[in-house]
Amino acid sequence: MAHIRGFAKITAAKETGDAPLILGNSLVFGNVCGKVLVRGNVLPSRSVENQTQELLVFRGGDSIHKVNESKKKTKSKKQPER
Repeated sequence: MAHIRGFAKITAAKETGDAPLILGNSLVFGNVCGKVLVRGNVLPSRSVENQTQELLVFRGGDSIHKVNESKKKTKSKKQPER
């Protein structure tokens, strides 16, 4: 149901190779680059860019949220026995 129109650009980030995902009834008229999930409208002359590995969720307007995807458990180092 998403629409990308006009002079919109949807591009992968050069640094990471990650491309945007446009969902639902989103309308994109501006530019979206990198690891971005769009759930809203990107208006003309508006850019949403992400050159990092973290996911950005754009919900329209100026609502941008970082999503920390790394849920790796850190193993605690055992102290050497004395």
